[in-house]
Amino acid sequence: TEKSSVTQAATAKNAAKTESIPVRNNSSAASGKIFLGLVAGPEYAIIKGQQLSRPGFNIGILAGYHLNSRLSAELGVALTHKNYFTDGKYVAPNSIRRDGSEIINVNAFNSITEIPVTIRYNFFSNPKGNFYTAAGGVSYIIHKERYTYLYDKNGEENATLTFLIKEN
Repeated sequence: TEKSSVTQAATAKNAAKTESIPVRNNSSAASGKIFLGLVAGPEYAIIKGQQLSRPGFNIGILAGYHLNSRLSAELGVALTHKNYFTDGKYVAPNSIRRDGSEIINVNAFNSITEIPVTIRYNFFSNPKGNFYTAAGGVSYIIHKERYTYLYDKNGEENATLTFLIKEN
């Protein structure tokens, strides 16, 4: 029987571990081979090089189909929790109040389902690792958004305002 292979995949936003579980028993990534995988990893969001907010996470599954020995198509679904922080100078003035209050900072949380579609080309592949390039797109379904603004009220005191935009 064929053992499942473990591949380390690095994405632009995080490092995730992908386990490939072959559905058909072939000795190489031949045309027509279906594969399944799990993706999990921390989610970091940094806005304009500012402080790193509390890490979120993403966890999901993917399915792929080898079109030939080098080219494959992948479709996935992942639940992602993102946390953001930004200094008030990067927030549009008067975005929460019309009285000229100065926004000091914003903390945000988003719960999102991501649906990535990817085409992948393998340059090199062996049991110890892979070297590949990939291109694709992602659709987002937002389940929950929460924004907490710290602002200067009337130039004298700090106040907090929280918006819960959407919750399913």
